[in-house]
Amino acid sequence: MSELTEQIKKIESQIEKALWDLELNNQLEEALVIYQDAEVKLFQLPINDENPAYKEQQRVLSYCLMRQGNLLRQLKKPDEALALTSEKLQQHDFPEMISRWRGP
Repeated sequence: MSELTEQIKKIESQIEKALWDLELNNQLEEALVIYQDAEVKLFQLPINDENPAYKEQQRVLSYCLMRQGNLLRQLKKPDEALALTSEKLQQHDFPEMISRWRGP
């Protein structure tokens, strides 16, 4: 396992720990802070779409953003949840990314 993949796994574990220890115990604001921290860490990894770890980073990032959106809705902040989704969709060219993942 590459060093980048190990870092991604550690970040995913951070997300899982926040889910089980905080979110499921109704400590939503605390869990949200951890999810946001995980998002920053994932974006800071030196990965581009040519890197073999890219798919894994994107998978964990998607999971992280889903957790954030879910918490924002639970916290009665649907506008922030929508803004989070819109912002992330604009940052990426998802149709191009999907075609690359599927291959020729």
